[in-house]
Amino acid sequence: MAVKRATRKGASQKKRFTTPVRIYVYWHPSFKDGGRLARQIYHWFRLPSGAGIPVYLRCKLEGENIKKWKRYERSCKHDLVLVLVDAHMVASLDWRRYFQDLVSRSKQGRRGGAKIHIRPLAMDDTAYQMPDAFSSLNYIRRSGGSDPDNEVLMTRITESLCLILRQENLEEENSRSYSVRPIKIFLSHAKADGTDIPQQIKRFIQTETQCEVFFDENDIAYGRDFGDVIKQALGEDSAGLLVVQGDHYADRPWCRKEIRDFLSPTRTGSDDDLSFLIMPSVVVSALSGDKSARTIPELGYSPLIHSTERNLRQIVVMMLREILFANFYHMLARESAQYHKGREGVNIYVNRPPDPIMIERICSEWKVSSKGAFTLHHPGHGLTEVEADGMRSLFPEIRFLAYGANESGSDNKIYSESEKMQSKVLAVSISGSQDSIDVGLIDEHAVELLRRVLQPLFRKGISLLYGGRLPQFRESRRPWDDEVNFSEVFFEMLLSEQRVTLSGESVDERDLGRLFNLSAWPYSKRFKVEDEAMMINTCTLLLRSQKDAGLEERDWFAEEEEEQAEKGDEPSDELQIKVKKSRNTAICLSGMRQSACQLIKAPTPSDDKFEFLPFAHVMIGGKTKGYDGSVPGIWEEVYCALEYERPCFLVGAFQGAAGQLANWFLSGPSKRPKELSVKYQIRQNKNPIIAEHVQDELNQRGAWVSAEDILDGLWGQIQRAREKDVGLARVFKNGLSDEDNTELLKATSFYSISRLIEKGLESLD
Repeated sequence: MAVKRATRKGASQKKRFTTPVRIYVYWHPSFKDGGRLARQIYHWFRLPSGAGIPVYLRCKLEGENIKKWKRYERSCKHDLVLVLVDAHMVASLDWRRYFQDLVSRSKQGRRGGAKIHIRPLAMDDTAYQMPDAFSSLNYIRRSGGSDPDNEVLMTRITESLCLILRQENLEEENSRSYSVRPIKIFLSHAKADGTDIPQQIKRFIQTETQCEVFFDENDIAYGRDFGDVIKQALGEDSAGLLVVQGDHYADRPWCRKEIRDFLSPTRTGSDDDLSFLIMPSVVVSALSGDKSARTIPELGYSPLIHSTERNLRQIVVMMLREILFANFYHMLARESAQYHKGREGVNIYVNRPPDPIMIERICSEWKVSSKGAFTLHHPGHGLTEVEADGMRSLFPEIRFLAYGANESGSDNKIYSESEKMQSKVLAVSISGSQDSIDVGLIDEHAVELLRRVLQPLFRKGISLLYGGRLPQFRESRRPWDDEVNFSEVFFEMLLSEQRVTLSGESVDERDLGRLFNLSAWPYSKRFKVEDEAMMINTCTLLLRSQKDAGLEERDWFAEEEEEQAEKGDEPSDELQIKVKKSRNTAICLSGMRQSACQLIKAPTPSDDKFEFLPFAHVMIGGKTKGYDGSVPGIWEEVYCALEYERPCFLVGAFQGAAGQLANWFLSGPSKRPKELSVKYQIRQNKNPIIAEHVQDELNQRGAWVSAEDILDGLWGQIQRAREKDVGLARVFKNGLSDEDNTELLKATSFYSISRLIEKGLESLD
């Protein structure tokens, strides 16, 4: 087959490439389990790598939010709306009116915006009391029995969304309407391994889901040609392949043929591009252990799950999620092909992450040379350096370009020496903000943003300075049950981006980025030397003691009680002890924040005299109440960065402390906001009474920058930014113009934020 090559250079791109599908989760803020369930939905449909379907949360139905929520992304084609309906939502007139209007708009189809697909979830029996237009929709119901981990609910949600995307794909691909067809799963097994496990899976699919299953033991009529029936079942009927791999499976020719046929890349799209659909597969390990079994290369990149009688639901819901992702990525591939239409050279689009066997099959079946130069567009946000190194060694001429959701693409190119940033350290200040949920964002979204900003920087060899919770790798927990630990996130990102040469050549450690993790007393005392040893090749711990902050190094509140007990005195007043501990904590945290803007000595395994001055600071989120010190930590860090005239990127998208500052820099209030007063900030502390005592002691000591200095300094910088001869560019000194800084302060698009930070860093470099 002759490959048609696009030759037009510089094809105009009127709009940037964005995801065709988004998931929105709505719940009433008074619904006790709403936030946790929403985060669980996020983590199920949005993978740790940043792949999967974008998920956004909605729980504050007030004034401006209603207007914002009605303006769905016009570039998005499908909004999948999950509504957690409980008694609070049913009883709220505002919520009832909002969803009545949403149902009305969903019935209008796509009119310049997204097509809205609503799936209500009944959280209790009152859910069916919603307005008629809404309650007439078929609810996804919770299990009648015990479902503490929402496994039944997640299965039903996944199946429902599978049906939507598969239906939409069929209609968009073939430009005609189809009747809704159940999801059919092809169950592949070897009879020599027995049929107990396949039968259990089949019964579960038939009784616990609305899916269909093809199982050759029951679904091939007597006298029919086995090969013809299998071929038809593997073709247009089946949406996913579930392989039960027992001891004999790899040795059976028919089983291997089923895999080859099912996973064969299918050409889709127009003649102008090479778009391929690869069907999803999941492997169920049913090895008995009595004999050795071979690995099947074609299944090397399929998810693997062990088979037990207790995890049948996990097997099926994993298969459903893979079908959902395959259809979503197929939509992305189609959007990407349209976005890059007219691009020079050969462009191939696939709906799953690349692997060598897939590439060779595409090249072999469609007469494209795997040694030639072409671009392979694939899902995700870019291969990790470990993956990219392996691919480059096999296919040195192929360029791998991610078309990940809601971004313009991520390229795994090798940077030249002039483009690298070895020995440079970027400081990132980020913590969760209580009001980011007002705009539909949580900490996990901040991780998505930081992945876009940091991934290309890590490939250039940049290092990262972060002062926050230390990693806790030894704790096994579900991600939606705990706050995001950004230290762990940064460590894992750096680890995945470190280059590994397959030829055995050593990599210059100066080319490898590191995480420098600042931790102030008393939090620094919680770390063990075993943890430090485990991370030493990627992370340098900068543990700050009381002595580093100019305090006496002692566990003073415990010792004081012991001394008084020996003298027969009554123990110190509990409030007095708490004040002293809080005072030392506040001083140590302030010392840590100030040190982040100064020269830092940080010995590494390759350079025991290494020291650095962060060349820029990125500020995101931050608590506006419930903190330890006298002012929000992000404010103190912004104050220090501006005071030391360090380049500073202030991101307002996640609200919180950084968002408050961003709003003031944008609006330039003529009157000082009430939040910039010590009395107001003391009331926001974890314990206002203790905070007031701490502030009095700190003022008497005069040994540290006071809260008044910080708040006065920030107000002065806000006023400076409005002066005619100063402006935002001179205040932030981040390589961006006044206009760019204005855009960064108010930007909500992750694409725009990452683009502006990249632009500023390149100017500074």
